[in-house]
Amino acid sequence: MLKEKNIYKKIWNEFKNNNNFLITSHINPDGDAICSQILIASILRKMNKRYNIIIEDPFPERFRFILNDYYEIVIPELINVPKGVDFLTQLPENYFPEVILIIDSGGTDRLGEFSKYFNKANKIINIDHHTGDRHFKGTINLIDTEASSTGEIIYDLMKINKYKIDKEIATLIYIAIVTDTRFFTQANTTAKVHKIASYLIEKGIVPEKISYQLEEVPPETLKIFGKVLSRLKSEFEGKLVWSYITENELKKCRSRDIDGLVELLRGTTDTKVAILFKELERDRIKVSLRGKHNFNVFKIAYQFGGGGHIQAAGCLIKSNLDKVIKIILDKFKEIIK
Repeated sequence: MLKEKNIYKKIWNEFKNNNNFLITSHINPDGDAICSQILIASILRKMNKRYNIIIEDPFPERFRFILNDYYEIVIPELINVPKGVDFLTQLPENYFPEVILIIDSGGTDRLGEFSKYFNKANKIINIDHHTGDRHFKGTINLIDTEASSTGEIIYDLMKINKYKIDKEIATLIYIAIVTDTRFFTQANTTAKVHKIASYLIEKGIVPEKISYQLEEVPPETLKIFGKVLSRLKSEFEGKLVWSYITENELKKCRSRDIDGLVELLRGTTDTKVAILFKELERDRIKVSLRGKHNFNVFKIAYQFGGGGHIQAAGCLIKSNLDKVIKIILDKFKEIIK
């Protein structure tokens, strides 16, 4: 459901009436976060505004092609601020934004360590579509939990304010939407989303090309996928399936290719929940959760400081692999039927 138009107008007026902006998103940014930040940057660039994009994590390899295609918009404005580093020291001299734009972040704890500096800004604009109650409370909050993606919200922002959407802009919006709807297969795929996609195709985007860019996997990675699938375990009469990938196996894969692995698990017949445990380090496990038939995996991820959506969520737990597997399976034992 489209929010009141005056919120979109108010945000646009902030773009017009201020000169220095900082754009940020959640840690471990996905396609929606990356594209939505670049979309905001493209608006500000055309308005001749000064902006910087910051993220705490390195730019994800999976979306490297986006960085290449939109080099002029992003570089040198994209700054990776490593954890533990004062981000103020990474910004240009004598620069601090009048407005901070928090894009696609479902919680304050998802913003990284430098979020503690954000209260120094005159204004904070928060644009997001995630559920939850840990949102950064900004000066202006545009949060639409019925939107498929933050990219969809920015599409509305552009249309309401009569901003020209060309092929390049359309491509970014499309990538934001398809990465968060898993190519229109998730519960957040609405009739409106398909209408937007139709409009974007009319603008000249090539869905086939985008699909290849996002989903191609090298043979070496598929071999590791085979090992992970061979470890597939079934719980609760087949309603939940899970597997894991070790730290050494992860090192042999491009990080961009791993996301598709948990989707393979979700495809198991009669399954409601699929879980992939990723051993990033010996005592640092990423838990990727996927639900089917409207099964809510978000509420489990949320209990461990994670986030996401009802049917696609994740969290990071600092413990060894065996303990994390037991902790998560015990949690599902309480709710799965």
